[in-house]
Parts: sequence; structure tokens; C-alpha cells
Amino acid sequence: MEEDFFINKYTPKDLNSIEHNTKTAKHLLKLSKLKNIPHIILYGPQHSGKKLFVNLFLQEKYGKSIFNVKSQTIDISNSNKSIFRYYYSKYHFFIMIKDYSVYDRLIIQTFIKDISKTKNILCDYHIIVIDKAEKLNIDAQQSLLRTMEKHVVNCRFILLVNSEHDLIDPLKSRFVHLRIKKPTNTDLNNILNNISNQEINHSTKIFELCDKKISNVINFYELLCKRYNNTTNLEQIYYDHNLFAKNIKDLINMLFKENDLMFLKDANELLNDILIHSTDPDGTMKRMFKEILCHKEIDEKTLLNIITITDNSYANLTNHNKPIYHIMDYYVKLFEAIKIMFKDRGYRGYLGYQE
Repeated sequence: MEEDFFINKYTPKDLNSIEHNTKTAKHLLKLSKLKNIPHIILYGPQHSGKKLFVNLFLQEKYGKSIFNVKSQTIDISNSNKSIFRYYYSKYHFFIMIKDYSVYDRLIIQTFIKDISKTKNILCDYHIIVIDKAEKLNIDAQQSLLRTMEKHVVNCRFILLVNSEHDLIDPLKSRFVHLRIKKPTNTDLNNILNNISNQEINHSTKIFELCDKKISNVINFYELLCKRYNNTTNLEQIYYDHNLFAKNIKDLINMLFKENDLMFLKDANELLNDILIHSTDPDGTMKRMFKEILCHKEIDEKTLLNIITITDNSYANLTNHNKPIYHIMDYYVKLFEAIKIMFKDRGYRGYLGYQE
């Protein structure tokens, strides 16, 4: 039954069959033939395909057994609040850095250091893949650098990051850097043309709605083909299908419709829901900004104010823990900006308007 889904049927099976970022794919193919591969950084926006590229690279080097993955958890703080989960095969380890904060360095100094001390009997070295490595604090990055230099014989590191700019320069200098860009409209057209022999209608609109995220584009196109027979009302179908996008749209619309502070309680519950399902605070704030940016009520003066608010709030979000606090604070500030806008227009009935 798994093969019934487009995303499983049409995911590239090797580096040669990738249809976007082909130069990076060819570079990885060459690196896979080396006995001693370098440390590698794959950088690019979320949903650009970094995990796909690294999996196909490992498959090229070690075969399909790299997909025989097991998971393990470690309690890193002697409590149930900070459980660290990692995945491993016979050839590699995969870890995702979350908001471990003060435990970042502990993860590097204990878990990764212990792996680096041991030799892999099946190949010359362990490969350790660290996803969202830019979330490591500076102490942890320095510790990682020392571990790499001391145990280079036994391990190679592959870092997956959205942006290299949050990594310290001494660490970055030890890696080969490969960029994975979001696919262009032409790339996505080629992918969808391989899925369907028919001409694709409204393809550009599909790409915009799905923010050029490959898995979202394919899943949404499957929905159109199977359930709606390529109907023209793409936007309505997209928001019906994508609960995350619908909730964000509803959240922004509430700013323009509600005139009672009690709605902030409902907004907080909706935001909690969104973060539980999306697990991506950065993406949530970016989507909120995109929705309010396109709202028909926004004037130029308010837009400039919102850009400043977003810039400051995004900096707070990326530099601190507990994202719900910072996103809710951002939402309240948006509400205040909208309130001022309507007050300046003299709209009656809106909170903030007074004679």
C-alpha cells in the first residue's frame, strides 16, 4: 500500500535520478567514490531536500542497508524533560539538534565523543549526520571542532543546516560546503511532468501555495488528481488539505475581524495546536508574516511597522528557547499594529477606536 502514494513512488532512488540541484548531486556522487571522504556541510532552506541528498549519498557509498535504521534514546538531564533521541545503522548515526540549550555541549562531549573513540569494523570510519547543526550553541560547536580534530581517523561528520552563518568560522573551515537550493518552477514542472503524462494546469499556482517544497507539491498534486480531478479552485482545496496553512490563515484573519481581547485566548490555543503539528517555529513565524503581508487590508505605513516587528521577533525566536512565548508575543504585537491602523482610519466597532 505504501507505493500507492506519489511521494513514495516518485522519490528519487539514487543520485543520478535527482532532477534539481544536479550539480550538487554529481559532486556527492564523486565524493561517494572516495575511500576517505571529507567532512561535508549541506546547506539550504527547509524542505529543499537535504535529508534526501544525504541518504542517497550514504546509499551510494554503503548500499541500501543504511535504511535499516534503529532508534535509541538517552536521558541527558536525569529527568524526563530532556530526552535525546538518535538513529543509527551499521554505518552511520543520525541526530537532530533541538532546543537542548545547556545540554548541547553535553551531547557533543559524551555521546558523539564516545562514538568517535570507537572504530567501525565494517568500514574505515563512522559517519555522523547532525541535522539542524546551526542550533548548536557556541560552546558545543567548539567542542565539536575539538572532537573532529582529535578523532578524525574514526569518524566523518555531515552537517545539515538551513544557513551556514550561525556556525563558527573555525568549524566551517573544516568542511566541504555544498548548497542545496529550493527547486525552481522549471525543476518542479519537470518533476510533475514525470508523475503525469498529461499537461499540468495551474502549475505555478501550485508551486506558490506549497512554497516550493517538493513533498508538499507532489502530495498536493496527488490530491488534485485523485480527489478533485484537477479542479481550478486550487486555493480552497489547498487550505482544506493543509491544516497548518489553514490555521495560520485563520489566525491572521482573526486580527482583522475580532474586537474583543478575549480572542487572544483562542489565538493562543490555536498557536499551540500549530506548533504541536508543525514542530517548526521558524516556519510558523515566516508563514504568519507571509499571510499578513498579502492581506488586502494592510497599508504601506502598517506594513513597514510589521516588517520591523517581524525582524525583532524573529531574532528573539532564533536566539531563545520556548518558541510559543516568542510567537505569541509576535502575534500580540501584530494585533497592536493592526489596532493602530484601524484607529487611524477611524473604524468604528474595532478595538482601539474611540471617539
